[in-house]
Amino acid sequence: MPPSRACACLNERVVGEMTWCVAQSRRTPSKARENGSQSAKTHANVRHRTDTVSRLVRVGRMRREGTKVLWRTVRMLSRSNARLRQQVARLEREVAKAHHLAYHDSLTGLPNRALLSDRLSQAVLQATRQRKAVGLLLIDLEGFKAVNDQFGHGIGDLLLQQVGARLLSCIRGCDTACRYGGDEFVVMLPEISGGEDAEAVKRKLHARLSAPYRLGDHLVAIGASIGAAVSMADTRSCVELVRAADAAMYRAKMHSAARSWSRFLPNSDADAATPRFGR
Repeated sequence: MPPSRACACLNERVVGEMTWCVAQSRRTPSKARENGSQSAKTHANVRHRTDTVSRLVRVGRMRREGTKVLWRTVRMLSRSNARLRQQVARLEREVAKAHHLAYHDSLTGLPNRALLSDRLSQAVLQATRQRKAVGLLLIDLEGFKAVNDQFGHGIGDLLLQQVGARLLSCIRGCDTACRYGGDEFVVMLPEISGGEDAEAVKRKLHARLSAPYRLGDHLVAIGASIGAAVSMADTRSCVELVRAADAAMYRAKMHSAARSWSRFLPNSDADAATPRFGR
């Protein structure tokens, strides 16, 4: 029974007992004499019920105090529960942040090597079951070192962030763009039909990455060497796929006519004399 209901029942009983006692005390002497031997018994009942009322009053007082203690405890537990919920939510946010930092690049926000390796392994296994292919594009920025040397690391970091954003704008939601390290990036294309799909994405990325970048007050254009590799039925491991993409990128660097260049586009006549830097 809830405490409030128990107290209500106790109060009803006290009122009933007190009402009976008052009624007996108001009986006239003539009626008491008429009852004869019942008078002593009635007096005893009155004393008994008076004692009962006293005990009930004490019990009621104790119950009221107990109810106060109970509600104070409930409020204290409620506040403690709210604090615990806040602590749990904060810990969940910290765990999520730590997990994100463990598997993502802190500068660009792209997946890092660890997350790429995991996704690539799953993509190769799934492609084998579905008789599909996995494309891997290894990208090396041409002229990034010159930008760093000319404008400083702050501008270089801004350039890397913009490169990451452009990569994401060129791929599907199921694809993965990864910062592989330094000025190297990787794009993984799961569930493609073959090399034609990888080459189409390669051309799209090359055109997008070669467009000028606005870096503060500077307008900079860089190049990109992209090597593409596609998993086949006899691809034994992800390491082989990465090596094939790396070899293709090296061939692209060696045979690209613009493999070692960067252009700083002038914004004014004063900038017209800005030299061109090789890699």
